[in-house]
Amino acid sequence: MTGYDENLWMWGLIRHISVGDVFDFLPPELLIPGLIIAVLILIFSIIILIFAWFIGRGKEIESTAEKIWIIMGLLELSVAIIYIVAIGIGWNSYTLRINYPVHNFWRIYNFHVGMITPFIGAVLSIVGGLIGKKNNRKMN
Repeated sequence: MTGYDENLWMWGLIRHISVGDVFDFLPPELLIPGLIIAVLILIFSIIILIFAWFIGRGKEIESTAEKIWIIMGLLELSVAIIYIVAIGIGWNSYTLRINYPVHNFWRIYNFHVGMITPFIGAVLSIVGGLIGKKNNRKMN
């Protein structure tokens, strides 16, 4: 344990609880990859919701929606993995720039629900698409 008590958000906000409950933004090395990934996940999620809305309205796009759900789920899964790698690289660049002795992001910060939810959303999207494909085959 490092003695730090901080919360990080993917889109760049940080809450320093250890030093008086202060809100701040992450340095650019961590902010830029986080913002890019957060926007991509938001776009993929909106596309999934739009196709779900069309199906709920009775539109005849089930086969397309299932494919889109699987593709968007895989893309969401891949950007979540890219974020984990990018945050490590960004932290290393940041610590080298400020001459900080700890160059491993994961030695200071732990996984929290914000890191896990993109994986859960991606898996749910993929599973939903696969179940829809299976049900369409049974109906035809």
